Amino acid sequence: MAKTCIVCGQAAGSGEHVFPASLGGRRVNSGIYCPKHDNSYSGLVNEIAEQLDFLNAYLGVRPDHSKHPKTAYGEHTLTGETVSISAKEIKFTKPRVISRTAVGEGEELHLAFPNQQSVKQFAKKMEDDGHEWTPLSKPSARPYITGSIHHKRKFGGACGLGAIAYMTQTFFAQEFPELARSGTLSNFLNYTQAIAKVAALGGCEQQPEEREELIEARAAVTVALEPFGGTAPIWWDFSPPAGARANKFEFGHRVTVGIDGFDGQIYGRVALFSTLTFAVHLGTAPQGSATREVTVDIDPLAEHPPHDIDKHQVLSAPGRVQVPEHATEGLANALADGTQQRAFANLLERL
Repeated sequence: MAKTCIVCGQAAGSGEHVFPASLGGRRVNSGIYCPKHDNSYSGLVNEIAEQLDFLNAYLGVRPDHSKHPKTAYGEHTLTGETVSISAKEIKFTKPRVISRTAVGEGEELHLAFPNQQSVKQFAKKMEDDGHEWTPLSKPSARPYITGSIHHKRKFGGACGLGAIAYMTQTFFAQEFPELARSGTLSNFLNYTQAIAKVAALGGCEQQPEEREELIEARAAVTVALEPFGGTAPIWWDFSPPAGARANKFEFGHRVTVGIDGFDGQIYGRVALFSTLTFAVHLGTAPQGSATREVTVDIDPLAEHPPHDIDKHQVLSAPGRVQVPEHATEGLANALADGTQQRAFANLLERL
């Protein structure tokens, strides 16, 4: 029998990736969202993919919809020019002028190109533009030591946290399908739908002057957060469960979802590269709900199932979360004492 969409109750069948395809997720579940609500979350997925782009590029993650590894862009510190980066290569994106010397009524140029194809494109453009020119030598290939490359990224933020919340609810719907359709997650779904609309309208970065549609979408987020005390039910978390085992995969992600039957807490935890860590409070399960927790480690480098995940289930709730009084306090402390910087530096060193 066809499943129903956890958002609207209509027939599901979108073929949604349980973990985002752009981050290397390989598993698909067609029984969670209808096509409309599957597509509604695409802005959040794009946001988290952009935040993690250079990490995925260095690592060589291949999006599930692509045959090629991820590519990201950075600034070459020495020249200020843009370079493209993947696990296969680092290259300048445009031809560069190394030197130019006046010669009669013209000039002699010494150029560097990213590749042979770029040479051909440059020659064609010169001809199309009507320039008279003569190559003084055949192109020669040689390696170039780039030196340092500068990236500037913002992790988290309203849309980044919204993307993590969306991932968590999707995993919860897979592992607890009946409860996900019982109405228990209605407030949480209202929140993820509201922040997804902001992302879809390009509002992840607030601007001084915004169009009316985006202003209304932000207002809808404020209303959706009222049941949570005005604060998103997801936060950066630096208190892993005691005795938690290491991730199965060297650069794996982890998603944990569970219910504590003692008080009905529905919770989730997400760790990206075992470095960027979040906790989520999805709601409260009906009285009498059984205690159960499911943890899934995801290998973003796996080409296909079945060895792309490592799944464990326990009939206890070791990962239950403690909702902080101040949502950003843990992150502020981790930045102040260097905890997050050390974790991130360790990730970059391993990459």
